[in-house]
Amino acid sequence: MLPARIIERRGQADYTDLVNDGVDRNYPKLVQCLHSGQMAIRLGYVDEEAMNNELIRLRDQIRRPDCLVSWRLNDLLGLELWLQVFFGETITEKEVVVT
Repeated sequence: MLPARIIERRGQADYTDLVNDGVDRNYPKLVQCLHSGQMAIRLGYVDEEAMNNELIRLRDQIRRPDCLVSWRLNDLLGLELWLQVFFGETITEKEVVVT
């Protein structure tokens, strides 16, 4: 059974500003991480030129009334980090053999 104060509330918590503040504050680190590993680029998930253009374009759109840009940037960072953790060494070894 839900407490009355929860049943009667008319709004929900809004963390939009906190999410956007965090992405805005950490934007340089996010870009650095994307450029340092480049796993998403090397594996063909992301086009480097398109990513760079979008990073420039989206920089000034982080502080919007929603979190869409922040979520997209975090998704891209998440993909990059996941690829670095799970495929970083394997890809490096394959590239050394191929080239």
